[in-house]
Amino acid sequence: MGLGRRKRVGLLAASLAVVVLGIATAVVAPRLGDDGPSCRSAPASTVALAGDPRAATRALDPGEDLARIGRLKDVLGLRGRVLCAGHTGVQAAGRALVAATADGQRPHSRTMARIAHTAVLALGEAPDSRMPKGLEPYIARMLAAYIADVHRDFSGSRGDEATGRPAVLSEEAAYGNGSGNWATPYPHPGEAHAVFWYEDHNSEWPLKEVVGHLATDPEAFAILYDAERAYLAYYLERLGDNAVEPECRDMETCLLGTRLELGYASRLIAALVTARTDAVETGAIPDLDAFDRSVFQHSNGTYRAAAQHVTSHPPAATIARREAYQGRVDGFLDGWKQLSEIYDRWARTRGIERHHAAPLRFEMRDGYISALRLGW
Repeated sequence: MGLGRRKRVGLLAASLAVVVLGIATAVVAPRLGDDGPSCRSAPASTVALAGDPRAATRALDPGEDLARIGRLKDVLGLRGRVLCAGHTGVQAAGRALVAATADGQRPHSRTMARIAHTAVLALGEAPDSRMPKGLEPYIARMLAAYIADVHRDFSGSRGDEATGRPAVLSEEAAYGNGSGNWATPYPHPGEAHAVFWYEDHNSEWPLKEVVGHLATDPEAFAILYDAERAYLAYYLERLGDNAVEPECRDMETCLLGTRLELGYASRLIAALVTARTDAVETGAIPDLDAFDRSVFQHSNGTYRAAAQHVTSHPPAATIARREAYQGRVDGFLDGWKQLSEIYDRWARTRGIERHHAAPLRFEMRDGYISALRLGW
């Protein structure tokens, strides 16, 4: 798997007077909020963007060179007066961001993925001190729609072709030797993928900073916890009966790819679990039992891979929206238990031969333990 190193592109000064469909200026114009002079409400145009995903995408586009990142920071309340709580403040900003990046009705375009990348870049600067309270579930919903890209970033598997690029198309990420695709194992034609890794930024790793903060909010935690478990089920059910990605043409490389993919399958889960533990120690989560109950209440359940081989490659936003299993769930916040149950059921129902299934399960287990030790 190619490991790409990111070069930071120059963030050029941009004029907020640029008009995007007559919306942009109004989007960033602050006004006094209902909570007093220390906060502001979102302008009406920001509220309107939530109901018009295509307009939201155009309005929040930072541009190829990310020069208009300031517009997104203003909309999200990351500079200037903070956004007020409630539907006219933080919730309006969150809904506009989700509409612009992950409305769920269309495959991700390069612009949508670029906005997602830029949001993580901006939020990663100082998430604990600057992210408006109440924005966390919306950021988590955006990331859930890009869960394959989030998963990839935590695995460290990136192509050199992504250097300095906030987003790439599926076709641009295919390996020339036919051994797969570094952006996603199951590419949807023409869909764009966000590249969250961004070298030389103020934050060592923006996405990790953001996920660490989101893990202190029970609803955001549940959204990401669900999405990553859904991704594992999605990945497994598309493997062939020999446990390799069907499109891969080099069997030795393909087997290695499956081992690496499953070895990294637990890193985001481990990051959430580790951040939750750290938050208890720092006091960010004052009552762990209450937090865990809230996570469980916000979760959709658990996930199972289909019993039959699935060959479709749907848009990435559909992964986290798959139907969850609503039956009895034991050890809900035991990350390894949740992952291993998805894997074991898949291997059993698909009849994966032991000499294939056992080593892959070991890779998953070893990856989870290593990730916990690393604090991922």
